[in-house]
Amino acid sequence: RGEWQKLTIEREGGEGSIVEGDEIFLKGWTGKYIDVNGPFPAGGIQARWNHRGDWQGLTVERTAAWKTGVEPQTQPPTEQQTEIPAFPSELSDPLRRRESDARFLIQATFGPTRSALKELEGQQYSAWIWNQIGRPIESHRQYYRERVNPRSSRDPTLEAKVGSARTRCGYGSRWLSFALSLGDLKKRISVRDNEILVEGVLRTEIDPAYVGNSILAPGNCTDVPPPWWERNGHTCQSKLTSMRWACVDDYYVERRLCQQSCFDTGFRYSSEDDCSRGWPSLNFDGYICRVEEAIGGWVQLSEDSDCKTSFLVLVNPGIWLPSAGLSTDAAAQFHPLRAGVLVLTQALSSCSLSDFMRSDTEALGRFYKFDSRLELVQNSLEAPASSSTGGSCPAVPRTFLNEENCRILPGCAPLSIENALFFLNLSTLELFHTVGGRYVYAITGLRTT
Repeated sequence: RGEWQKLTIEREGGEGSIVEGDEIFLKGWTGKYIDVNGPFPAGGIQARWNHRGDWQGLTVERTAAWKTGVEPQTQPPTEQQTEIPAFPSELSDPLRRRESDARFLIQATFGPTRSALKELEGQQYSAWIWNQIGRPIESHRQYYRERVNPRSSRDPTLEAKVGSARTRCGYGSRWLSFALSLGDLKKRISVRDNEILVEGVLRTEIDPAYVGNSILAPGNCTDVPPPWWERNGHTCQSKLTSMRWACVDDYYVERRLCQQSCFDTGFRYSSEDDCSRGWPSLNFDGYICRVEEAIGGWVQLSEDSDCKTSFLVLVNPGIWLPSAGLSTDAAAQFHPLRAGVLVLTQALSSCSLSDFMRSDTEALGRFYKFDSRLELVQNSLEAPASSSTGGSCPAVPRTFLNEENCRILPGCAPLSIENALFFLNLSTLELFHTVGGRYVYAITGLRTT
């Protein structure tokens, strides 16, 4: 916000509070007053006069929303209070309609719902607010930890400190129908004999007819530059650094300019654009650099492990394993989290699921791959995480919200341990007990020289 953007409000009647019906004038930072030089849309707003004319005046009017606005309460209720303070004319105001209640909920909550609007009917806004204040505190962090599904870590030691891997048959296990995911980034990929292998493990077979992998056959893409590029001797390939803005410009999209170059840089004109050479009969060894998690999503491979040169761009195929002999598990019930992603809605007591399975949830007999995810350990105010084996316990910084529940639990070590230099004497030995609740009985490996 700069000084040149400020406006000064002047009351026509001089100094004083501005109320409904007052006429006001707006003065810009130059000292000139603002007016409109013509009807919308041809006209514009300008600050061009040193004096105040009738055509520059603005009248202050009261809107319906002002009458139903929420006035803040200054003090919380006490046990002695028997009457809840109400906002003036809340229920008798004829302008209070369902729209007004929705506006109030937009201001007071994350947004109105049908159930919240029904609960608010016939209730004073102030009573609703005090009812919300009186409810038990709920932790967003606890809610998030119970439902988050982070990918498994490649470091099993670190993984054991924060949670455990969800099993294939456990509640919340996740399954993907596209062959490559973000968890595959920087992994080795090999394509031979119409098979895709990731880190040497078969991920999917390739259907030469494209039907089995649920993708379209590549099209014939042009790479025609705009006329002014051609006049200056430029091609689409020589202007690849411009693709970020050019490929989203309506002029380029409508005329399909630089279609191939836009696809190669990850800015294709539509989700159906496939300017690749296709998967069938491809022979390739390299690394996975970029992945769009969807069937038909954009995928970038490279022969370089650092993903800086020798790129090959394709689309993400759906998993297709006709020779695996997989069948659907009738007992497994899945919920589609989004296109191509299923989540198991309840744990299976008897489970035959392997790394791959088939489900009819999205399409008849579609193939899916198990996507290993972590289930975080419980660590709430009521039930802090603990370790009975001398391991690490998740911890968070002390705040005014959790300080009454913070405690040192036996068997817990910090998530990370750092080297420190200290004198080994009586006072430091006492700290093991006063801080950690432990006694020092013996020390081994102590160097005395």
